[in-house]
Amino acid sequence: MIRISLFILFLFSATPLIAQGNPIGVVASAHPLATQAGAEILINGGNAFDAAIAVSSTLSVVEPFGSGLGGGGFFLIYEAASDRYSMIDARERAPLNSTADMYLDNLGNPIPRLSIDGALASGIPGLPAGLAFLNGNYGMMSFEETLEFAFKTARDGFIVDERLEDRVHSQWERFNDEAKDIFSDSNDKPIAAGEILVQEDLARSISLISESHARDFYEGMLSITLLEATQAMGGIWTAEDLMEYEIIEREPLIESFFGHNIISVPPPSSGGIALFQMLSMLNQLDYFSLNRTDQIHVLIESMRRAYRDRALYLGDSDFIDVPMEMLLSERHINESLNDFDMNRASNSEPMMFDEADFQEGMDTTHFSIIDQFGNIVSATQSINYNFGSGMIASGTGIFLNNEMDDFSIKPGYPNLYGLVGSEANAIAPGKRMLSSMTPTIITSEEDVMAIGTPGGSRIITMVMLAILDWIENKSVEQSVSHLRIHHQYLPNLLQIEPDAINSDAIYDLMERGHEIEELENNFGNMYAAAKKYQENIYSGAADFRGVGSVLIVYD
Repeated sequence: MIRISLFILFLFSATPLIAQGNPIGVVASAHPLATQAGAEILINGGNAFDAAIAVSSTLSVVEPFGSGLGGGGFFLIYEAASDRYSMIDARERAPLNSTADMYLDNLGNPIPRLSIDGALASGIPGLPAGLAFLNGNYGMMSFEETLEFAFKTARDGFIVDERLEDRVHSQWERFNDEAKDIFSDSNDKPIAAGEILVQEDLARSISLISESHARDFYEGMLSITLLEATQAMGGIWTAEDLMEYEIIEREPLIESFFGHNIISVPPPSSGGIALFQMLSMLNQLDYFSLNRTDQIHVLIESMRRAYRDRALYLGDSDFIDVPMEMLLSERHINESLNDFDMNRASNSEPMMFDEADFQEGMDTTHFSIIDQFGNIVSATQSINYNFGSGMIASGTGIFLNNEMDDFSIKPGYPNLYGLVGSEANAIAPGKRMLSSMTPTIITSEEDVMAIGTPGGSRIITMVMLAILDWIENKSVEQSVSHLRIHHQYLPNLLQIEPDAINSDAIYDLMERGHEIEELENNFGNMYAAAKKYQENIYSGAADFRGVGSVLIVYD
């Protein structure tokens, strides 16, 4: 049993009120129970990778709208013993029966919401395999130990908060009967805050995954149940799809900017390339010497250009030749800025078809962990939109993702988050869909920070803004809570959080030709963990936009 005094729980400040022994780690995640799960692993002798499994699996239970065992993600890690960074790619794959035009009608036009709602929208999940890979290659504890907290939370239940209540109510009409049965109260109404949510089927699935080291998910009784359920709901998964799924361990992108080493994710995430492109442009434009309004102008222009390249060039590098060296070259950065004008907004030339409204950008989830051994995990995982496809596979308690919408279902046609794409991200059997998830680690001689966020198309720009704050020696709390702006090439629009830019700056930017929309609500839900090496001080921050928490763990 762990004494509660061993943990200091807080939302913004990482400064412990009372020190209990020596600090041995920090966990930051989008839900207090998930943070607690990771902290218990650290105090019981596990490392950051063990804790990551506990946090990830618990988030699948308590934050089912953001991620789950029916989804996937990216684990950016640093293993201190080998002094090595790696990216564990647990991204979903397109089913082998997929076709490039599977969401189009006879006239070649996208069928509304076919890539969003229902089992046909689901890619082959990678998260269970990712957790097993992390355990088998980097963990210190047994797989069963790391999944125990998630299993008990699903079996015994947890108290529903207002955030989960709101999500269930808002998506109720998308749910299949199985999902409605689990997320309803005794009167068959959507579950409300304060009630206990028990997920017995999900607990059984976690137990099968735990006992089989995830093999049962891909080639056992659980896989048979999943296949029967998805096929009955119109999905195209096959036994071959599940048996052939493999984790890929990839080399992360590493570059130095403004005196800091930044480590981020390669394709099939667009995050690292776009992030590095934007930072390179800011460096060329001498960002930190500018006044605030000029800084915002160059931020917009760097975002615009990076997202244009995202649309044109990026996809799964196992299927297409992604020109990473060219995109990150000094020559290309300079050419991208040839038409830059400090006094005038550039044009986002329409690529092809329609423009779409942005979605809220609170889906997906992120957590960050640093342990006493020097290991680091920055992980972002998702089932895409709220509760994924809205469908639970009968008998499993597992929501099916709708990650197929992250493909370019038709060149130039926007997805759920308004992002357009090209043939580079077209659907193909076994291909991983392009992602915006951007788990990142920033290091210097003095300190390190692991950071990331949900938020759909806005993820990359949110991470970049936090990095810029960190580089300016702002605290981890300031970096995470800073008000945000976002531009993604198309729509040709700057979106800003309430009060992110003052009225004088807005007027100045509009005079330069920028179209600006101030949102009614905030976006993103960022979580960061940090450490100062010499002082052995751990810190972290939980985004005020969410309900998550940070725990500093003491021995």
